Amino acid sequence: MNVYIATPVNGRTEATLEAKQAAALARVEYLERCYKAVYGSDVTCWSSFDLMYPREVREMSEGEILGQCVRVIIDKIDVIFIDQGWTDSKGCSVEAMAAYQYGKKCEYWQQFKEKYAIQLRMAGIITKKPFEQECAEGKFEFDPTRSF
Repeated sequence: MNVYIATPVNGRTEATLEAKQAAALARVEYLERCYKAVYGSDVTCWSSFDLMYPREVREMSEGEILGQCVRVIIDKIDVIFIDQGWTDSKGCSVEAMAAYQYGKKCEYWQQFKEKYAIQLRMAGIITKKPFEQECAEGKFEFDPTRSF
């Protein structure tokens, strides 16, 4: 199963673009672990970060990156996993609309988390603590100085 993880980047509260990207990447890695805990390891996850590497690709405009994301959504994925805050994100909104228009299955973080809470807790992936607190405790990598 191919899954695209749509999470906001520019709409985040971190001060710099690099910090926003680092926080969003940590969030993507966390959501990927959640999805694989429920559906198994036979899941391939995609995100906009997969399209921002190698370094020379980082020179692409936001529109070019979003265009490549939409192409992946249309051509390669079965499911789009939409994170909280997507309605305030222009990029996530475009990704969600493309998935909907092309008949892809859409799963939303809040409903997913509620539906699979027991499985996710048993796997030690979610707790009652907020994600940001778990990052601060070192459970997930969050490096605001990470270079993109």
